[in-house]
Amino acid sequence: MLEGANYPYWKTKMRAFLRAVDERIWMSIEEGWWKPTMMENEIVIPKPMSQWTTVEMERANFNSKALHAMFNAFSTNQLKVIANFEIAKEAWEKLKIKNEGTDAVKKSRLRALAKAFKNLTMQEDESVAEFHEKLYDISNDSYALGKIYSNSKLVRKVLGVLPRRFMSKVTSIEEMRNIEELDLDELIGSLQNYELSQSSWKKPEKQKDVVKDKFDASIAHIHQENKKPVLEELNGITDETVALLIRNYAKFLKKYYTRNFPADKENSLKKNKGGNFKQGQPSTNQKNRGIKCKECDGYGHTRAECANTLKKKKALAATWSDSEEEKNSTASEGLDEDKQVLAFMAQS
Repeated sequence: MLEGANYPYWKTKMRAFLRAVDERIWMSIEEGWWKPTMMENEIVIPKPMSQWTTVEMERANFNSKALHAMFNAFSTNQLKVIANFEIAKEAWEKLKIKNEGTDAVKKSRLRALAKAFKNLTMQEDESVAEFHEKLYDISNDSYALGKIYSNSKLVRKVLGVLPRRFMSKVTSIEEMRNIEELDLDELIGSLQNYELSQSSWKKPEKQKDVVKDKFDASIAHIHQENKKPVLEELNGITDETVALLIRNYAKFLKKYYTRNFPADKENSLKKNKGGNFKQGQPSTNQKNRGIKCKECDGYGHTRAECANTLKKKKALAATWSDSEEEKNSTASEGLDEDKQVLAFMAQS
């Protein structure tokens, strides 16, 4: 059916159809047909149909067959243009002007098609069939307007605009074949076969990527599911739990520091050897030294005034510990050691 945009293809098919029915039908469109006339009183008048000869009747029949074929191959909008025509040649020319335009319009359209043909390229993601379709559209539209692109020109155009993935194929064709004798359909078939081979080579890689994407998605889903319970558990931690963790961590740091750095403890013991912080050997004049401290076994002060007792109170406030084990460990270590441990806790 003629709908307007498909006129170049419709015209070619209609011409072939009319010539297949009878060559004289197409002749009535090319050469035209007019009603027979006669002279009466030296005036040309239409000849009555009853007086037509056999030849005149036959030519009129060919004209009617051409009109019948065209009327049955029009859409409603196209039929309105030639509904009142009785001569097939006039109807054909009217359709040609409507769909192709006048000579000036035809020249303008031919220039546009020539520019489109010059700028035509094949994109990297475009298939050979898609590019072939665009090339044939330009070629057929130009043919309908009177310009014909030769086979060799179309072949050179295709070989000149192929993307990078066809470079090896183009090189082999140019070396093995004569471009002037190569048929366009044969070239397109060879390129499609090469394109199919490329797609089959890339298929395993694509499948591998799909498997990898599915694996990554599964890992992400598992991580997301595992993350939610952890967050819920963290939200349930109270201040009392944090305080307990801090006290236990402080005990661990003191034990670790004492076990791994004994040299500092020995230095502290040597430093305080002659003082009142550690037990010493009793001398001969212990009775003259005054009151004996039950905390450090020193003399001259009570247990409440002892430096070890004051030291234990400070450590107890810093670590929030009120256990008896904390008191014993605090009483046995020096003041410098406590400062170092607490400083390490604060830094951590």
